[in-house]
Amino acid sequence: MVDVELEAVVEALVAVVLPVVPVVVVTTEVETPPDPPLAELPLSPLGERHATSATVTKTLRRASLLMRACYPKVPRVVAVGRRVRPRGRWATPVWQNAMESLRTPESRFRNLPGFPYGPRYQEVGDGLRMAYIDEGPRDGRIVLMLHGEPTWSYLYRKMIPVFTAAGMRAIAPDLIGFGRSDKPVRRDDYTYARHVEWVRRLLESLAVRDVTLVAQDWGSLIGLRVAAENHDWFGRIVIANGFLPTADRKAPFAFHAWRAFSQYSPLFPIGRIVASGCVTKPTSAERRAYDAPFPSSEYKAGARVFPALVPITRDNPAVPANLAAWEILGRWEKPFLTLFGKNDPILGNADRPLQRHVPGAKGQPHERFWGGHFVQEDRGDYLASAIVKWMNESRQM
Repeated sequence: MVDVELEAVVEALVAVVLPVVPVVVVTTEVETPPDPPLAELPLSPLGERHATSATVTKTLRRASLLMRACYPKVPRVVAVGRRVRPRGRWATPVWQNAMESLRTPESRFRNLPGFPYGPRYQEVGDGLRMAYIDEGPRDGRIVLMLHGEPTWSYLYRKMIPVFTAAGMRAIAPDLIGFGRSDKPVRRDDYTYARHVEWVRRLLESLAVRDVTLVAQDWGSLIGLRVAAENHDWFGRIVIANGFLPTADRKAPFAFHAWRAFSQYSPLFPIGRIVASGCVTKPTSAERRAYDAPFPSSEYKAGARVFPALVPITRDNPAVPANLAAWEILGRWEKPFLTLFGKNDPILGNADRPLQRHVPGAKGQPHERFWGGHFVQEDRGDYLASAIVKWMNESRQM
């Protein structure tokens, strides 16, 4: 009975908290310490500060109490010499010198619906291997697609064939901690700055130029930093339901609720989280595909910590770098396009500040259309077709 009730509470959290999913209109990097024991995670301050949000507060408190009473022990990862030895039936140990990490077994990625793409791999430092898809002609115009929280390159499965059919080279990495990339097991190994550097190292190794960046959610937080700091690598930018936060506005309660859920909930159902951010719900097989990189909870450190890395105060260490990137974007003359799902309750209106701030956005065919936060899942084919048309037209100008 307790397990049934616990699952019901988590389902309620998904229903109440997650329609406002991942990146909110906040900002930057927080060096997060390891989490305290579950029983020491307080939720009462949420109730004290937001007494009017009774439904969410009550649900979080119930989840906390049940978690303390019956949350099973999480499988642990122990280091044996230089080898990471994870416990659990799915665990794949990784030999390395730096961060302890896990590698999802390849069998988890077989026969995923609509996803026939094999991975390539690149070492990106810290003893970590990043996976990426690289399809289409080697000499084609390059489209770099960056996913966000808590997805992986599977999110772009509807867009990749549209780009390759247009003669373009489609590159879709899995961020470290996601997809087929290595997954550090300690939450404090993940920082905003490291995510930026890992992607930068991948692009440097690929020696790409004149890249069209397509980014959404955390993909925009990372991608806009990489583009601003390496502007000679990029020819165009497309942002879909994303932003570059600079801690210049107060984080809404919805973000605190989402972050509390990500840190405290005993269950973190990736596929259901993605479904909650779509207007067209993924099938059960598609939800399982989003779950595929995470055989057990020990693989989810990167997904769990992402909300805590969003900077919400000016004293966070990544704010200076974000402000510098924002200043560079204020002088960005290259083509800059926003294509947003209008049914996103948090980031559906974040396109306007980008259009006003970036000179290259002037006169571009910006659009808001039917689609949720995960607009690639809802309208991936339409999104890709609009980008191809825009790239072809801007090339002729």
